[in-house]
Amino acid sequence: MGWVSVPTQHAAYAERAARECVGTGAGAQGPGADTLCALAQAHPAPQGRYTMYRCQHCALEFADPMLSPPAAWYGALYGALPLYPADRWEYGQVLQALGPPDTVLDHGCGSGHFLGLAAGRVRRAIGIDFSPAGVAAVRRRGLEAHVAAEGAADGIALSEPASHITAFHVLEHLPRPAALFELARALGTPSVQLWVAVPSDRRPDRLSGEADDLDAPPHHLTRWTPRALQALGEREGWQLRALHHEPLPWRQCVWEVGRRSRPVAALLAANPWPRPLRRGLARLAALALWAWGRHPMDQASGFSMLARYTLNR
Repeated sequence: MGWVSVPTQHAAYAERAARECVGTGAGAQGPGADTLCALAQAHPAPQGRYTMYRCQHCALEFADPMLSPPAAWYGALYGALPLYPADRWEYGQVLQALGPPDTVLDHGCGSGHFLGLAAGRVRRAIGIDFSPAGVAAVRRRGLEAHVAAEGAADGIALSEPASHITAFHVLEHLPRPAALFELARALGTPSVQLWVAVPSDRRPDRLSGEADDLDAPPHHLTRWTPRALQALGEREGWQLRALHHEPLPWRQCVWEVGRRSRPVAALLAANPWPRPLRRGLARLAALALWAWGRHPMDQASGFSMLARYTLNR
């Protein structure tokens, strides 16, 4: 077990809240001062309370304590930042596997984007989420949804078991990750397929060792690797059947290479060259670096990785 130096989101936001006295709403750099103060009040853990550790066997990074924030904290954060995307790469991957006979349970359904897409393909689509307000919003869209408690199946009664269970960016929020697999066992058919999406271990910022406030406690209590996903599934009686990383479009890869390259940065800052010329030369330099592989992004992926499990028999 090794210690990992990861500045926690709570510490970063609390420090900024103490420093900023004005500002409302969310800016380009994240939440405004009013939201920062609301986050600090909703989850008043002292700075430095969270420590990140890395398992020497599977490279899972996890928080100590494994303490998730209350609903008010999530309400303040998600009310300030657009963290419910209307589309994700993993949605399309799962939708290809669904058919009219299926019953789908979407755990962590959020605002119901995936649930709405699945409802048109399957016999029944059901959502569950931690947030009562979120569940109410999903129901107003005419979709079926229920309130869940910390990933557990307690209080969730389905008239029929699910043939597919999805959890898109839920696992990293759970104080007890095994609860997701227990829920899937309790609410799925014997042949259920469990789809779990988490932030990729090969995202450009992870490969570059850059800090990401949103990929840190208390928002994310764990940071997963393929080995860790396999190990957790095996421990809970599930077999990892497939794992895929979201592709990184080459244009984005070129941009990621360019913004981390000193020569490209020097071109952008060069004077007295006209700005359009500087930008054009910088793009060409970044493209050349990407094409020649002289950068750390050759193994980079998009935002997510998607695991598919079935029960061991």
